[in-house]
Amino acid sequence: MPIPSNTPKPVRQTAKTIALEQIQKWIVEGILAPGEKINDDELAKALGVSRTPVREALQLLAVQGFVEMSPGKETRISQIEKNDVFKVYPPMAALQSTAAELAIENIESSHLEEMAAINQQMEAAIDRNEIYEVLGLDKTFHDVMIDAADNEYIRNFTSVLHMHFLRLEYLFFKSPQNSIEEHEQIIQACKEKDRKKAAELTYSNWIKPIQDIANKLM
Repeated sequence: MPIPSNTPKPVRQTAKTIALEQIQKWIVEGILAPGEKINDDELAKALGVSRTPVREALQLLAVQGFVEMSPGKETRISQIEKNDVFKVYPPMAALQSTAAELAIENIESSHLEEMAAINQQMEAAIDRNEIYEVLGLDKTFHDVMIDAADNEYIRNFTSVLHMHFLRLEYLFFKSPQNSIEEHEQIIQACKEKDRKKAAELTYSNWIKPIQDIANKLM
């Protein structure tokens, strides 16, 4: 398990949060590969925490579907199956589309300015070929509308789905996907307060990669 030895130790976070966020990142990036057996002690040492928060993080990751735990036996990173693509993308696209539709009435100029700024940062990250940064900025872009939608159920459900989405995108797209123009169209639809168009554009933006990834899993 080639875990980097120079992992930064975040401050002002609980040990469980540190463990959860870093292990999630390693799973998304493929450092902890699908099917790989993992060792609690090794993870705890790499993270600079005790075994307890590592175990708590792994238990949560198991509930979320990223880890498979066999009590008293072993813990492995969940495999990625072709059907996972069709389980993750359609509900994610539907939830994000609904968020866009709900957000329209609450969208203000500050939201539009924030989305435009994020899109510029994303374009710069694409130019640098920073895959993980691009994916993070893409989430931040759509989170603006989720916040404007003010629906905690959408926020919670998309949060978990997004980690599965990130894992699929990171492992199967080795160069950042360019959604800049699509984001600009979404911003314009929000400016026009066009509920239907914003929802349709958002759905399309999320559903587009599904067949590409499914083909790579064949």
